[in-house]
Amino acid sequence: MTLKQFYTLKLFFMILFWPFFVIAKVAGIWK
Repeated sequence: MTLKQFYTLKLFFMILFWPFFVIAKVAGIWK
């Protein structure tokens, strides 16, 4: 795996899991 592929994969996972992190953050603030 090249460095470019690694960063592309990392970016893909960040975009994919971003809503979950936002929900967790908001839930943590409002709890």
